[in-house]
Amino acid sequence: MRSLSYFNGKKVLITGGTAGIGLALYNRLKDQCEHIYLCGRNQEKLNKLCVGFDHVTPLIFDLLDKQKLQESLRTVTEVDIVIFNAGDCLYIDYPSFNAEAFEKTFQINFMSVVQSLEVLFPVLRKSKSPHITMISSSVAYLPIPRAEAYGSSKAAMNYLNESLYYSCQKDNIQFTSICPGFIETPLTDKNDFPMPFIMSSEKASKKITYAISKQKVEYHFPKKLTLYFKFLNALPYKIKKPLMKKFIRG
Repeated sequence: MRSLSYFNGKKVLITGGTAGIGLALYNRLKDQCEHIYLCGRNQEKLNKLCVGFDHVTPLIFDLLDKQKLQESLRTVTEVDIVIFNAGDCLYIDYPSFNAEAFEKTFQINFMSVVQSLEVLFPVLRKSKSPHITMISSSVAYLPIPRAEAYGSSKAAMNYLNESLYYSCQKDNIQFTSICPGFIETPLTDKNDFPMPFIMSSEKASKKITYAISKQKVEYHFPKKLTLYFKFLNALPYKIKKPLMKKFIRG
């Protein structure tokens, strides 16, 4: 519970808040924060989650609609912690190569973050302890087949997070990139392949709030998976190629 004290009295915004990690984060933080802006596209789910909580404001928008996204976020006048959690995964099944899948994936996973920050940066600068968290993925560490669109968007998110960390130091804005492995969510429910070390959204939310409270610039888990990904990707290609072929077959 020590990590939750970081959120006491804070105003927090969570995207993708109606399911998976976003919902687990909301359930974990709703009794800690002064105010929560819970974002999603399903109005019925959002309204149900917010019933009985005067300090929770639903923000309803589709990440594919830039105008609606930015209009909704302009209603946020104060915020301390922003957690960009919403995301989608569209697999690429080569030799079929669909540019629209890349465009949609990047809009949801990456461009929506950029478009949100355009609106939220001026608000965050008014906070005494501004903090931006991006829920990325460990797949950004290791290029694998079928994840070309998803992995590229998450790698872009990691680059954005770290570059902004250096750019925004004068404004004292903290940045955290979270790179989890497989988490039980509606997205992974659709996967038809083995998912080693998969964990619940609730357990993942505990690790995420810990990383935010410690102001980690990067945090990845579970280590048995993510360190293996990092190790493979750091190898010279001559060694990496046969290991990757074995890894993919397995």
